[in-house]
Amino acid sequence: MREPGRFIESKVIHDNGSIETDRSIRRSTSDIEFSAPELVAAIDDVRHTVESILGVSCPAGTFEYELASHGDGDFFAAHHDVGAPGTNSRVLTFVYYLHRTPKKFTGGQLRIYDVAVSAGQTSYPTSYRDFEPDNDSIVFFRPTAFHEVRRIACPSGQVGDGRFAINGWLCRTDI
Repeated sequence: MREPGRFIESKVIHDNGSIETDRSIRRSTSDIEFSAPELVAAIDDVRHTVESILGVSCPAGTFEYELASHGDGDFFAAHHDVGAPGTNSRVLTFVYYLHRTPKKFTGGQLRIYDVAVSAGQTSYPTSYRDFEPDNDSIVFFRPTAFHEVRRIACPSGQVGDGRFAINGWLCRTDI
């Protein structure tokens, strides 16, 4: 096991189950050994309300999460958080933002695409909403929603001036 607090190149889970670094899809670093019990407790306090609003249910769920760092030029192309082996128990996605204030980067919005349905078939989404990565804020959404992290510009190039987020999922344990 790796020592907590050590960032490594972020990985991508492909639909065939392979896990690899693919800088054409995701450019960032991550710490998957990161621990945030206070955030988990805070999310658990509002979980029932969020589940009700989003129309999902996970009464006996577990949390998975990582700390991601995005610096100059980093991004995460449009994707969804389910479908690959090991991801189908995810029922709720969250992104919690933290960064220096004042913010020293631009970009990095979370773009969540609307689901487009035509004649009963899901089609490529054409509309979206951007969420600014405001410090100490959180966004919840369904893991089936296509979403992306817009490219970041961090002129100083300093890691500490970048966009940090705790990306996570509430997962069902009955699958």
